[in-house]
Amino acid sequence: MPINQYNEDLLVEELFDQTKEFIKECGQDHFHITHNASEFCKKAVFSLTAEHNIGALPCNCDYEGSISFECHPFGGQCQCKANVIGRQCNACRTGFYGSPECKPCDCPSTAMCEPNTGECVCPPNVMGEMCEKCVPNTYGFHQIIGCEDCNCNYLGIANGNQQCDMFNGSCECRQHIEGRACDMCSNGYYDFPRCDHCTCNTAGTLAEICDKVDGSCFCKSNVVGRDCEQCQEGTYNLQESNPDGCTSCFCFGRTTRCESAYLRIYNLSLLKNITLNSAHFGENTIDFQIWDIPQEELMVNETTLKADFSFREVNDVEAEEVVYFGVLDYLMNQNSHISAYGGELAYSLYYTTGLSGKPLLAPDVVLLSKDHLLVHQSYEQPSSNQAFRNRVQMVESNFQTHDGKPVTRADFMMALRDLKMIFIRANYWEQTFISYLSDPYLTLADEDEDSIGEYQLLPVERCNCPPGYTGLSCEDCAPGYYRDSNGPYGGYCIPCECNGHAQTCDCATGICKDCQHSTTGEHCELCQEGYYGNATYGSPHDCMICACPLPYESNNFATSCEISESGDEIHCE
Repeated sequence: MPINQYNEDLLVEELFDQTKEFIKECGQDHFHITHNASEFCKKAVFSLTAEHNIGALPCNCDYEGSISFECHPFGGQCQCKANVIGRQCNACRTGFYGSPECKPCDCPSTAMCEPNTGECVCPPNVMGEMCEKCVPNTYGFHQIIGCEDCNCNYLGIANGNQQCDMFNGSCECRQHIEGRACDMCSNGYYDFPRCDHCTCNTAGTLAEICDKVDGSCFCKSNVVGRDCEQCQEGTYNLQESNPDGCTSCFCFGRTTRCESAYLRIYNLSLLKNITLNSAHFGENTIDFQIWDIPQEELMVNETTLKADFSFREVNDVEAEEVVYFGVLDYLMNQNSHISAYGGELAYSLYYTTGLSGKPLLAPDVVLLSKDHLLVHQSYEQPSSNQAFRNRVQMVESNFQTHDGKPVTRADFMMALRDLKMIFIRANYWEQTFISYLSDPYLTLADEDEDSIGEYQLLPVERCNCPPGYTGLSCEDCAPGYYRDSNGPYGGYCIPCECNGHAQTCDCATGICKDCQHSTTGEHCELCQEGYYGNATYGSPHDCMICACPLPYESNNFATSCEISESGDEIHCE
């Protein structure tokens, strides 16, 4: 080193900060450093304690309890005599008394002895000659810990009984009071210890029902009102079984205002359009192939269908196919199955099998619509040679998509709007001989002026539809409107373009029906033969009869005519 850069400070050793290394390597178990710790940790702790204590600490081993005055350099543990414990060897271990001799206690196994005199002492709250039971109003006997106080709330216990259960400590509570110590009201009650009944509508409340202090109701997410008795705006049909309380209005996206429909229920038999189908399962779809069997051969009687598998060989590939009955019908003048929402699909199944084969795995029910394929798997499965009755509630939570995704309310309503077929599984075993489907029906609802007394509020929504829409869920276009498919949930309903000469048009194409005022054309835009004028003006007098020679139907022989600008000349054709 050049002499001009040297100074005596260079000979002083600099401190090296190893804090990060110490925390990383020695910080486990809250920096509890044992004898088998790494050398780095032991040296680091020694350095820290020596710095903190300004040097080493004396061993101070007990003269009578230790066998040496020297202690371990790390931690300071002295070398103790038999049955002696403590860093300084100044206490007896459990079961011994009288340090430093530490003689064995002469007590039952359930008792402990006093560390100085050896007198037998029961654990806290324990009594008996052998310290074998809890004192009154305590519970939970333990040989070492003893027993815990019941602490039953005197205001909440029944008949003044302050003794609790000896095992779990639960006190005997008065009616409508709960808790281990009988210190709170049961769900549905408030103001301990009176515990008055909450006024809440339990169908609209959460499990706790109300605040146990002031009685205010805990409403479900779609429920409002002081007593949780009303559906919030945009929902309807308050039900206890609904975790949200009320169902969201769907209304095909046209409005958020709806209510429960008040209609008569019909159990509609589904044995009108019937087929037997083999199902081929793809990744995202199911391909149904109809068997070439006349409907009359499927019908056993007016309530039962039959699928005969006896013609198939056991080893045939077709024997492994899953087969479905296809059924469907409509209620009176309805063009959809919207009113089936919340109702049930019910049917009975009976089938026979051979002794060999294996079970087939597939959905029990499949709903096929124009754009949706929804499946249902029942918890209970039918057995061979036993009649099986199945009921499926028609709500979205009971169905899923073919690839296992949950079904939304919108998906389910769209499927009911355009339901093409309901498939009910026919075989559950490879070697199925014959299968019978009996009494399949779907719950639907409609108006019936002759049976008002049978009306009831249903899970079906009745929407307050805006102009241009009609139906329980605004699923159809009103008269005078037709559907433009470029829109959500089937498209928008827009006014018919009939130039004021027709009241209605085709709902799908928009072509006007029954053109009036002597007009014709798809949009009533032309005058009929024998009339003249401009039909697009939109008035009842757009088309006038040609006076060829007279302006009367019986005396008009022209196919068309032209009127001069002055209006006093007519040219007939």
